[in-house]
Amino acid sequence: MNASTTFPLSREEEFAKLVLEDKGAVVTPIPRRSNQTPDFDVQFAGAHYIFEVKTREEDQERAAERHATMARGEVHGDHAELKRRNTISGIIEDGVNQLKVHGPPEAFRVLWVHCCNPWGERYKHQFFNAFYGSTRLYDLDDNDFKVDALYFRDSDFFRYRANLDGAVIVMELPGTDEGQLFCLANDNSAKYQAFRTSPLPQAFPVGFYDPLAQEAAGEAVVIRGAFDRRNDNAVMAYLNKLTGRVKLFNMDFNHTSASIAVPRDLTQP
Repeated sequence: MNASTTFPLSREEEFAKLVLEDKGAVVTPIPRRSNQTPDFDVQFAGAHYIFEVKTREEDQERAAERHATMARGEVHGDHAELKRRNTISGIIEDGVNQLKVHGPPEAFRVLWVHCCNPWGERYKHQFFNAFYGSTRLYDLDDNDFKVDALYFRDSDFFRYRANLDGAVIVMELPGTDEGQLFCLANDNSAKYQAFRTSPLPQAFPVGFYDPLAQEAAGEAVVIRGAFDRRNDNAVMAYLNKLTGRVKLFNMDFNHTSASIAVPRDLTQP
C-alpha cells in the first residue's frame, strides 16, 4: 500500500491521545502507509516523540472459557508467571519495528502499552519484567533487603536500545474505567540522559521509573556484566561481588486469581 490511509483510532489509541493532549502535548496521528507505520507524531514542550500504541488483552478463547465456567456457578481459577514471556516480548518487537521506520533520528521513540482488564496488573508486571529482564532480589541474612534486579535476564530494552528510548504502561484498574500510568526509561539507549529529563517523564512524577535513580536510592541493582544471562550462577556471582552480600537469592512472582459470578440482586435465591 503506497498511498497514505487514515483509520479510526482504537479505544486504546484514543485514550493515549487524550492523555498526552491533557498533559499539553500536540498529538498528530500518522497516516498509515503500511502495517509498520507507528501511530502518533508528538510535539511536547519542544521535544519530539514518536509513539506506537499496543494493546494486551485477554485471549478470546480463555475469556469464553472463564465466562462459561462462571455461568455454571463455578469458580474459575487462573494462574500465570510474571517473568519475561515470549508473548510479551513479541508485542514489544512488533512495536519497535514500527517505531524505527518513521521520524528523524533525534526523535524519542516510545512504546505505549495498554494492559486491559481483567488482567491489567498481570500484564503490567509482565511488560515491566520483559523491558528490564528483571526479577526480585533478596538476602537471607537481611530481611530488609528487597530490590529489583534489572537485566538479570535477557531484556527487551537492551535488545532494542537503538530504537526504543522508553515506554508508557497503562494498567486498567478492575471494576472501574480508570487506570494507572507508568513511564519507563531505557538506560541502554544513547538518548537516555536526554529522555529522562525531557517533558514526557516529567509529566509522570509519581509513575516514572528511572533505573539509575532507583539504583542510587537503593531500590534496584543494575546488572551490567557482559555474560550469558541464562547462566544463573554467573549472574549471582556478579551480584555477590557487586553488593558484597553472599546469601542472595532471586524470586519470580506469579499471578493467581479466582473469579465467580455473583447475582446483582442478593435478596433473590
